[in-house]
Amino acid sequence: MDVEVLETQHSDVVQDISYDYCGRRMATCSTDRTVKIWSSDAGTGKWRCTAHWQAHESSVVRVRWADPEYSPSLIATCGFDCKAILWELKSQNGARDEWQSTAVFLDSKSELNDLAFGPPHLGLCLATASNDGLVRIYDSADPPDYKVWTLKAQFFGALVANPPARVTAVSWNPSPVDSGGMVVATAGGSSYLWIQDRDRPSWRISKILAGHTGSVLSIAWAPNPGRGYHLIASSGSDGQVILYKVPTTLRPSQKTEVPVLEPLTVLEGHTGPVWRAEWNVSGTALATSGDDATRLWQSRAHDSSQWHCVGTVDPVSM
Repeated sequence: MDVEVLETQHSDVVQDISYDYCGRRMATCSTDRTVKIWSSDAGTGKWRCTAHWQAHESSVVRVRWADPEYSPSLIATCGFDCKAILWELKSQNGARDEWQSTAVFLDSKSELNDLAFGPPHLGLCLATASNDGLVRIYDSADPPDYKVWTLKAQFFGALVANPPARVTAVSWNPSPVDSGGMVVATAGGSSYLWIQDRDRPSWRISKILAGHTGSVLSIAWAPNPGRGYHLIASSGSDGQVILYKVPTTLRPSQKTEVPVLEPLTVLEGHTGPVWRAEWNVSGTALATSGDDATRLWQSRAHDSSQWHCVGTVDPVSM
């Protein structure tokens, strides 16, 4: 596996990295309160910083690109200053591009841990996850005017809301066939699958995803290229990476006790907290990243329950 080391020149820890849809631009954010935008040279493949600015008043923990259907140059960031901010590319002036804030979301009174744009078939929408235990969902009133947003829904991410468990990560169901779902990770060790009620504008819990013995740090709903089921991956402070097999016929739970979904399989190999889990665009490979290594996983042929590590990047060797 070829590895290239990029010296970001951030003055503190890089908290997140996000590629645009085409993989030719990259955004990084850091504890140093800044965001940087990078472009890949078409000839050499080398990355060049095209923009750099202070985005928040505290650590910037997440950065996400919007789908190019709405804008190829729109990102969202969130941080420990309790804000989520939308940024848009306004001008390209030689060596440095200019990005401007177009909307600031101030509803949370506690630190934000994650945010995610919804899939394009749902319209331009954004979900945020915060330490107050709430998931908030915003809709853009009139794309491509990105200044006006409406808070469409908010709900406690965990089943028990007193005291509320910190919401650590969110991931939308990317499928346009059975859309309207979201999986929410918490510091309580469980994740919760929520479904948008089609009869009224509310969200209702469908299933509990169990298995972690520590905080769930990352959650990722896999793209579905034609499987008869969904795959969801979670990673946690317990060093575990867990895969769940979810039926495509998702419905809100009608029972007093919400059904618990047991793991399909547990991927072993990390020796410490696993900070991030991300799928490829076809949902056939999973990358996981921890302090010890970054690992790439694929399923064995004709058996979705059997996954194995096909590549490892050890930070010590770089």
